[in-house]
Amino acid sequence: MVKFNRQAVINYILDNVDLTELFEERFMTVTLTVTGYLNDGTPFQGCVIIRVIMPIPRSWRFLETMEIYPIQPLIF
Repeated sequence: MVKFNRQAVINYILDNVDLTELFEERFMTVTLTVTGYLNDGTPFQGCVIIRVIMPIPRSWRFLETMEIYPIQPLIF
C-alpha cells in the first residue's frame, strides 16, 4: 500500500495543467507517474491517467463572474 498527501497531488496536477486549454476543451487527461522505493529498498513505479474536468455552470450569466470567482477544476 502506498499513501500520498491528496492535496499535494492535486496541487501538483493543477500547477502543471494549461487552464486556458482546460477551459476551452472542458476536460483533459494527465498521466501521473510515481516512482520510489519500498521499505526494503525495492524500487517501484506506477502510472495512472487522470481525467481533469472543468465544471461549466448551466447559467451563462454565471460566466460573467468567473474573473471574480474562478471555477476550480475537478480531478478524478
